[in-house]
Amino acid sequence: ACWRVSEKETINGHDKTVETIIRTPEKELRQVREFRLVSEFETVMAPTEYFIKNKSDFMQFIKFQPPVPEFDFSNTFRARKILGDRGCIAPWAQGAFNMASMYRKLDDLLTDAYIDPKLYKEIMEYFSARMQHTIKKYAQNGADMVSIGGNVASGGLIGPDFYRKYILPFETKM
Repeated sequence: ACWRVSEKETINGHDKTVETIIRTPEKELRQVREFRLVSEFETVMAPTEYFIKNKSDFMQFIKFQPPVPEFDFSNTFRARKILGDRGCIAPWAQGAFNMASMYRKLDDLLTDAYIDPKLYKEIMEYFSARMQHTIKKYAQNGADMVSIGGNVASGGLIGPDFYRKYILPFETKM
């Protein structure tokens, strides 16, 4: 009961804004996500405000975020039954950097590596561990492999030296 979440949706035509508020006994955290219809069959989502704006916000995640929830793996079991041994079950998960970038603004996350490397490491380790838990559950529940997205830390955004030093060590743990 220490972590309460509420959401408010605002719809404007085909577009939608979702404001999520997390209340802990110590503070309130806010995220805003924008959903935009970009073509007849595609909607893109991007956060425009992130939960973790400073170290204090991150400490709320460490202190109050509930454990990783148990997932419904019925689709994994259903896919296994349909495929048998004729194919692979490969659900998607997020890489360490992708996961962290869902909670902290990208430019802040990138500069944290230089300005506050301790905070950067703590954020990466925390969200990486949560995703590793999920990946393990996929493996225990019938997935042959897990496809891990790492597109946020692309070559168009960062160079190979930054990637090797600040991202690759966390990604390889996945």
